[in-house]
Amino acid sequence: MVILDAKSRRTTLAVAGLAAIGSMALGGCALGSLHSNTISNAPVGARCDFLSGSASTNYQRCSYAERNYDNGVAPDLNFSYSDWAFAQLNSVRMQASTFVTANFSHAAMTSSDFEGAVFRGANLTAARLMGSDLANADLRGANLTDANLRGVTGLAVGLLARVVWHSTICPDGTNSDGDGGTCLRNLVG
Repeated sequence: MVILDAKSRRTTLAVAGLAAIGSMALGGCALGSLHSNTISNAPVGARCDFLSGSASTNYQRCSYAERNYDNGVAPDLNFSYSDWAFAQLNSVRMQASTFVTANFSHAAMTSSDFEGAVFRGANLTAARLMGSDLANADLRGANLTDANLRGVTGLAVGLLARVVWHSTICPDGTNSDGDGGTCLRNLVG
């Protein structure tokens, strides 16, 4: 959980009962990174800062590339057309958030909760989603080339139309190329 004290412009990050403090500056569009459970002094654009406690739910067209948001909580927000390339999103809770046409190439998204999230047309090339919950997540038209879905649960066949499966590690650990070019017959729980 991240709490922003607007008066002192300091943030407190509580993870597993531990608190770490870091400074946050306002400025450009990219959010400061959460490395080692602290927020760096990287510029934070008020419009793109989804951790600030803002009442906004619209964070479209922002860049979060190469940033670390491990253990973050951001449910039911709109991140459509945003760039998350090479981002660290391990153990996050982003249920029911929208990522239409977002770029997650090479992102680490393991053991995360994306239940009900919308990834329509998203680029998940080489994304690592191992052990994540994608129950009722909409991946129609997403590109899962070279993605690793080992242990992913909750994928619904009806929400996987037009997915690009190429060299994708399926939830059961098999490769889509050896399973008729798809993971549709290799979904688990």
